[in-house]
Amino acid sequence: MRYIDTSMTSDTDLGIKPEAGFSINFAQLWAAVYRSRFIAAGILIGCLAIGIAITFLTTPIYRAQTTIQIDQEAAKVLGTEQTDSSASIQDAERFLETQIGIMQSRSVALSVVRDLRLTADDRFLLSMDVDPQQAADSELPLAEARQDLVLKTLAENLTVSLPRVSRLATISFDSPDAALSARIANAFAENFIRNNLQRKFEASAYAREFLSDQLKQAQERLEESERAAVNFARETGIIDASKGISRGGEDSAQSLTTSTLVQLNQAHAEALAKRSQAERKWQAVSAAPVLSLPEVITNPAVQQLSVMRADLQARVEEEQERRTGEHPAVRQLQQRLQEIENQQMAVARRIRDSVKTERDIAASQETAIKRQVDQFKGSTLTEQTQAVQLSILRREANTSRQQYEALLQRFNQLNAEAGVQSNNVSVVDKAALPPEPTWPKLPLNLALALFMGISLSAATILAREQLFAKLISPDDIKDRLGLPVLGAIPLWHSDKSLVELLADPKSDVSEAYNSVRSSLSLSSGSGLPRSIAFVSTQASEGKSSACLATALSVSKLKKNCVMVDLDLRRPNLHRLLSMSNNVGASNILAGETAVAAAVQPTKFPGLSIITGGPVPPNPAELLTDENITGLLEELAKIYDVIFVDSAPILALADAIMVNNNCEATVYIVEAGRNSPNAVLRAVSRLQESRSKIVGVILSRFDAGRMGYGYEYAYGYAYESRDT
Repeated sequence: MRYIDTSMTSDTDLGIKPEAGFSINFAQLWAAVYRSRFIAAGILIGCLAIGIAITFLTTPIYRAQTTIQIDQEAAKVLGTEQTDSSASIQDAERFLETQIGIMQSRSVALSVVRDLRLTADDRFLLSMDVDPQQAADSELPLAEARQDLVLKTLAENLTVSLPRVSRLATISFDSPDAALSARIANAFAENFIRNNLQRKFEASAYAREFLSDQLKQAQERLEESERAAVNFARETGIIDASKGISRGGEDSAQSLTTSTLVQLNQAHAEALAKRSQAERKWQAVSAAPVLSLPEVITNPAVQQLSVMRADLQARVEEEQERRTGEHPAVRQLQQRLQEIENQQMAVARRIRDSVKTERDIAASQETAIKRQVDQFKGSTLTEQTQAVQLSILRREANTSRQQYEALLQRFNQLNAEAGVQSNNVSVVDKAALPPEPTWPKLPLNLALALFMGISLSAATILAREQLFAKLISPDDIKDRLGLPVLGAIPLWHSDKSLVELLADPKSDVSEAYNSVRSSLSLSSGSGLPRSIAFVSTQASEGKSSACLATALSVSKLKKNCVMVDLDLRRPNLHRLLSMSNNVGASNILAGETAVAAAVQPTKFPGLSIITGGPVPPNPAELLTDENITGLLEELAKIYDVIFVDSAPILALADAIMVNNNCEATVYIVEAGRNSPNAVLRAVSRLQESRSKIVGVILSRFDAGRMGYGYEYAYGYAYESRDT
């Protein structure tokens, strides 16, 4: 047989040191829940019933959803459309948030109202379970009040969502009518796209109107600047000779005088070069023999004469071989040869003279051109001063012309783009008829009801434990009273009396009081106290039973024990033992009976009793220090341990006097009956009277009913061994 006793075990007893700081005792939490299990179950069932009722009584709501795609830039049809600056890549998130705001704007909602004619009658409001009388009760005109009520209803039931990682926006609308939800969701998408296009068209129209005004002003400035340049040229007599001549750039424009001077400079340069060339040629010709000049050698006439001369020279030499030099034939040939040489020389001289003539002509031309250049230089210097102002006027005219052309080009582009409706928003999925309502949802409502039920149950349990706190378990005694626990006496449910249970060594009650006996033996260094008083906060907490059971347990240790019932107002020990109460402690204290005459033996060996005796008129007058001290001293001479059953402590002075004269006081607390404050007040009274409280016995402790299971239970465990 193995006995299991967990009543006095704790973390400290097991060698486990509790951690510092906050900790949760799950056993106590479960015990608190278990004690309030019926209340918690009722609250939980009520919340679930309410959730089910709400689910079936609430009007079903249908949600229709339209999905649209929002791009940062619209597709360019012409390739020249302007990009919206708000849709730049760096500002993408802000752009998308702006689009969401536009979808929920009043302007889009008004477009939906006008498109679907929602203010024409009360059908929309009635379909949305909105009372149309609200518009009639408003101070605004009926039409305006109804429109505001419709817009408010649309805003309350419209939801626009756009995930951060997507460009697909979802437009949702909730309504009791599934078809109406789909119509309004699609209407919001269509009107958002239509309004987007309208805003772009209006922006383009404004730009075209603005450019048209700017174009007119630029044209006027261009005409004025060109007119000013022409008038100044006319007044100064400056003639632009560059018209029709491709020179490139505005600075190529020249006046007639300047153009003439430029041409004369070019002609003078050419004449100077020609004269220099002719001079060098003449110098070369004049220094060389006339017949050796290249121009003479290459001349056809000279070449022909050279051929004839060579032929005659050959004939002369031939004739001289046959005849003498005086021969007429020879002389005739020589004369002919001399004539050819003279002709050749004459031709050569003429050629050399032509080179000189060319030099003279070039020199005269250079002189003439230089004289003309000098004449035009003066006129050009005078004209340059006037040309500066003319250039300024012409540059202003060119600038005006460039601005005008740029504005005209942009205006033509806008006119071309006006007929192209590009859009960056498109519908991906239109809202279809919702197949089932989105609200109410039974699983969600049950989950919410369950959560509310658990929350209310937890709050109720917490309030109940805090506001109506009772001392329930041994842990409560240690934590809230700060007193050691001698033992926890289980509540028995059998038909046996206390005496019968104590007589059974295997009963839980008997073993519990054996544990109390052990705790009392260890309560001091000298062992078991000689006199022990049992006291409680209120009556009927098991004080007398504890006194009897403890005394019976100690007597089993071969101790000579006596019980004294000093609860003179309600003596109870004689009832527990079914003994006579004709003579007892009241007689001894009153001096009517000797101690030995009042002692009665019990059926338990080693245990005697002094009953309370007849109830006196004023017990407080008998329970004096002198009477109690004398009684205890006389009993101490005969018995080893004296067990005193005193009166309850609250509102009575009897227990103070009794416990003050005993070596030890055992405090009895009935489980689940007393509040910590009440017991603390009673304990304080005892401690103020110098009573020594050695511990607390928790009586009538039902571990199962209190939610602690078998943590504090007493019992036997049997082990069998196979043979």
